[in-house]
Amino acid sequence: MKHQFLTFRSAAYGAFLFTLAQPATALDYVFSAGFYAPGTTAPEPLTSNDVLQINTGAFKFFSGITLTNASGLVNWNADHLYLQSGALVNNQSVWEARTDSNLVNNGGALSAFSNSGTFRKSAGSGNTTIGGIAFVNSGVIDAQIGTILFGGGNATFQAGSQFIGAGSTMINGNANFNGVFTSSNLSLGAGAFTGTSAKLQGNVTLTGGTVSGAWEIASGATLDARSGGFKFLDGSATVLTNNGTIDWGTTNPWYFQSGAALVNQGLFVASETTSVVYNGGAAPAFTNQSGATVRAATGKTLTIGGTAFTNNGGALDAEAGGSIVYSGSATVFNAGTQFTGAGSNRVTNTAAFNGAFTSSNLSLDTGTSTGAAAKLQGSATLTGGSLSGTWEIASGATLNARSGGFKFLDGSATVLTNNGTIDWGTTNPWYFQSGATLVNQGLFVASETTSLVYNGGAAPALTNQSGATV
Repeated sequence: MKHQFLTFRSAAYGAFLFTLAQPATALDYVFSAGFYAPGTTAPEPLTSNDVLQINTGAFKFFSGITLTNASGLVNWNADHLYLQSGALVNNQSVWEARTDSNLVNNGGALSAFSNSGTFRKSAGSGNTTIGGIAFVNSGVIDAQIGTILFGGGNATFQAGSQFIGAGSTMINGNANFNGVFTSSNLSLGAGAFTGTSAKLQGNVTLTGGTVSGAWEIASGATLDARSGGFKFLDGSATVLTNNGTIDWGTTNPWYFQSGAALVNQGLFVASETTSVVYNGGAAPAFTNQSGATVRAATGKTLTIGGTAFTNNGGALDAEAGGSIVYSGSATVFNAGTQFTGAGSNRVTNTAAFNGAFTSSNLSLDTGTSTGAAAKLQGSATLTGGSLSGTWEIASGATLNARSGGFKFLDGSATVLTNNGTIDWGTTNPWYFQSGATLVNQGLFVASETTSLVYNGGAAPALTNQSGATV
């Protein structure tokens, strides 16, 4: 703070100095046209009580110069600003946009805007647009009204970046995210969003674009997917780890490609009917960990397509009228898997079941379901497809056969041991083939007129043990 000093003298006591500090009046410097000249247009750097007013006028250029706002205030009141020939704006204090205007890259060596202070939009209900300049942020992006739009494809957000305000911040071009950042209003609309240990705290909306690199959604944070453009998870080095919530609230599919991986350790919820789609390149992966949940909301369907889906003991929750459909050929349900909810979990292609799992709503509709010491606890429905490998229906558990497609028990190494109940409630026959074996140690009941049919290959077997009932 600048001060004014007052000196008083006394006839009785001699001279003495009494200093009264008073704040100096803020000094305004006006830039309305032409080429900005540091030290002439305004001091370089701007310090406390220095205010640069960028006012209406003719074209305004920052050409090959450095403007440093160390502790002052820049009021960008009007007009586009043209940065050219390697100009650098270094904002360490407050740069306030009071206009729906643009920061424009105007040729020559790439110009840059470095913000470690606050870049604020406080007026104008439209867009304040950051063009092709290199914008590097480690400070605060404060959209109090309207939208701060990064559209130039050269934005980098370093650790500590904050996106705040009642307005919105939109990225419609490539951007890099490095380290931990917080957001209450950031929206990713188009471009490639590359993370380097990027960690979201707060809320971000995804309406379009490509997520790549290393990303984490922190515990308590939310990524909201909403309708817009195509959405991709892309790249062999891409791992998105969700420790919070991914709310997929759009019918737009999510395209996984080129070996990208989603690791869900929180909640992934399809709050609209949608699909996770394998879109080419090396096989991508979607892993749901123990303690995590993949959910289809009430009345909605989530289809997990060709993406390799592995459930490591997490919950697969289909709410009332909803369904999760596993239509890919690389689906794995490991020990501890829980199929829950008033809706349905439906397998419509190849799936592997490893170890014990619980179910209240699993339906095997088509494809081959292969067991490795697979043990059903609860109830499941068989409407079609083939069972192979080693399976057990636990005591108190039920496999309900219902009308649908062809049903097979297949393979020389296939043994299905029933310690609970098999309720064959359909006229569809059950085809035994290639040496498969059913060992009944519980109850096998034909609740509809049906047949068990030998369908070729090595002779299959049905064994009804002591204490069991057919």
